[in-house]
Amino acid sequence: MGDTPYDARAAGKAGLRTVGMLCGGWPEDALRRAGCIAIFRDPADLLRRHDDSPLAG
Repeated sequence: MGDTPYDARAAGKAGLRTVGMLCGGWPEDALRRAGCIAIFRDPADLLRRHDDSPLAG
């Protein structure tokens, strides 16, 4: 999970998929281009939508 494109790129280099957060101030398209597989407004949004997220088990 990360809130910048740098987080997503670093995770990708480590072979990890990334969930992005818009609360870091980056636009959704920048996070998607960096490799985020899902985008949420903030941690509260992720909690509300957890069951439909890639983190649901």
